[in-house]
Amino acid sequence: MPIVKKYSYPFTYRGNIVLFILFLFTFPPVALILAVKNLGLNFNDITLTLEYRGSMGWLLFWSVLFFPFAIILILLKGVDLVEEHY
Repeated sequence: MPIVKKYSYPFTYRGNIVLFILFLFTFPPVALILAVKNLGLNFNDITLTLEYRGSMGWLLFWSVLFFPFAIILILLKGVDLVEEHY
């Protein structure tokens, strides 16, 4: 019987990948906010994600209108590091 090893890519994206790619090429500040919200890092059956404490609607609004204010909003409200075990 052969020995099978599974190697998985260390990143996962949990959001709409089409919107992420669209904004990546058209308006990168919104793509950055989407990446922070939906990107996860996988290793040893653990997934690490960031979770914004404030309203994502306001964060996306300010990233479209005035991106530096969105960065300030992230710094003021903060993010949590979420660890999921599988």
